[in-house]
Amino acid sequence: MEHCCMFPLDTIKVSQKYQSKHSQTHMQASGRKFSSLHLGRILYQEEGLIRFWKGIHVIASGCVPAHTSYFLAYENLKIYWGFDNEEFDLKKTLCIGATTTFAHDFFIAPSDGKYYNPIVSHLFMFSGEAKTLTV
Repeated sequence: MEHCCMFPLDTIKVSQKYQSKHSQTHMQASGRKFSSLHLGRILYQEEGLIRFWKGIHVIASGCVPAHTSYFLAYENLKIYWGFDNEEFDLKKTLCIGATTTFAHDFFIAPSDGKYYNPIVSHLFMFSGEAKTLTV
């Protein structure tokens, strides 16, 4: 459940990406860029600790099928090709890695999208750039 453990940092990262993309004029006028720590403080001041965990249920609901499909694909491909990890076979390793990554991302990508969109909407609609970027 690394997705859930890293969720608060992900929230800050998304906020930081949004700030740098949509607030260039304010940052250029003030002459400073906002660090992750500073944005974390702003988010904490707005809503407290709960702000960092908003939307965790979306990611958690995507993790279960994503990891299940990842390990099922991995184990089934190992059995299918008789891959027993005793010798290194580049083709099989690359194929297994690509297939398992696709199986994982097939389920986690939609939940990531459902998580990121409300954050950006929240920052844009409710906080406003001026309030979010106050020092």
